[in-house]
Amino acid sequence: TELSKNEITNTIYWLLNDSTENSENRIYIGKTSNACRRLQTHDQKKNWWTDFIVFTSDKFEPTHLDYLEQKLCKIAKENAIDTTIENKQNPQIGKNVRKIKKEQSENYFKDMVFLLKNLNIVTLITQKDSKTIVDKKEQKSDNIFYIKLRSKDSSVKRAMLSIKEDNYILLKGSYIQYECWPSLKQNSSPYKNRNSLIERKLVKKVDGYY
Repeated sequence: TELSKNEITNTIYWLLNDSTENSENRIYIGKTSNACRRLQTHDQKKNWWTDFIVFTSDKFEPTHLDYLEQKLCKIAKENAIDTTIENKQNPQIGKNVRKIKKEQSENYFKDMVFLLKNLNIVTLITQKDSKTIVDKKEQKSDNIFYIKLRSKDSSVKRAMLSIKEDNYILLKGSYIQYECWPSLKQNSSPYKNRNSLIERKLVKKVDGYY
């Protein structure tokens, strides 16, 4: 897709490669006031990336960009799973960031992490002290989401999940499709999480489902 030079201004961007089972995941995180020009420069100097993600807002200010770049790089280097972070430098931010700017930046950061993780773009934050499967009784009824599975007969099979602290939690009593979708990459976090449930015998096969 061609980008207009005036279309995207203050931006946090990610460069990613099209990884396979035999190649490692690689990402680069940056900031810019001209996404089009910056991506063109990277295209000439970095030959490993195939895709990019752009986060932009007309409310972004230089302080937000500095804060977000620094925190995203720090968190990625500490917690990214099976991924090489290509940033050679550690971005720095000033010590006198106004409280309101920091709070705004933290909200932007949470939104970015939620999208990156739950759209299966990159597993950025590790889950700490969270259950893999919990009982439906532990969740509020208005916080449960239902996913209907493919069925060969007229029966209705569904998975139930809840979102807690930006993590998807599978609820007890859910069904899981026996065969994975072909588009689900074997080195992806959802694929590994699914296999982990099976290997740890937290799910069992019943009527062609788990």
